[in-house]
Amino acid sequence: MGCTIAEKPEKPILPGKEDKIVAMFNTESQAVGTQIKQVHVSANTKPSTEHTLTFKGELYE
Repeated sequence: MGCTIAEKPEKPILPGKEDKIVAMFNTESQAVGTQIKQVHVSANTKPSTEHTLTFKGELYE
């Protein structure tokens, strides 16, 4: 089974600011064809906010 890893910013993202979340997917030992992976992101805002980032790609030989 492939592994999806997300790297978060080192410091909190302040209100009104932006940063990057880097997601990596290890395709080793994955089947050829469509792959769909998700990264769940939560914020410590009030009210608490959660988002799901969905990535879809095609693996070829």
